[in-house]
Amino acid sequence: MAGVRSRSGYGTDAVVVHDPPLLFHLGEDPGERWDRAGEQPEVVKKIREAVAKKTAAVTVGVSQLEATVR
Repeated sequence: MAGVRSRSGYGTDAVVVHDPPLLFHLGEDPGERWDRAGEQPEVVKKIREAVAKKTAAVTVGVSQLEATVR
């Protein structure tokens, strides 16, 4: 599995792959500064399973930017 990917909201930086996925306690850390994945392996396992299930169901379509107009 490739892991979970992120990038800034502006999209000018490269995509970062997080493997294991990042996990934050938003009630205690709303700024998402402290990754808690190491403390919650069962939650990380559920995230990995959900990502794998969704990834397996994705069908890549034709790029509208690369398609030629006829």
